[in-house]
Amino acid sequence: MNTMPQKFKVILQIEIPKLLNTSDKSWLSNTALNEMAKEAKGDNFLDLFNCRSNDVKQKLGFRSWDDFFTRTFKEDWTYI
Repeated sequence: MNTMPQKFKVILQIEIPKLLNTSDKSWLSNTALNEMAKEAKGDNFLDLFNCRSNDVKQKLGFRSWDDFFTRTFKEDWTYI
């Protein structure tokens, strides 16, 4: 029997990684990264946010969907 936590775990392990990749419709596509930087009033995602890696193929070092969406701004960044 699948309980809700088990179903949620399946979603996190199988479905969410599909969104953290470099395909055209993912959060790590060039379009998405540029739009997020633009919304934060910046030019480059990597200049604005703390990332463990600069390699988008390595998911910029983000370990999970939650890790990506709770990312922090770099210390020297200020919102204008």
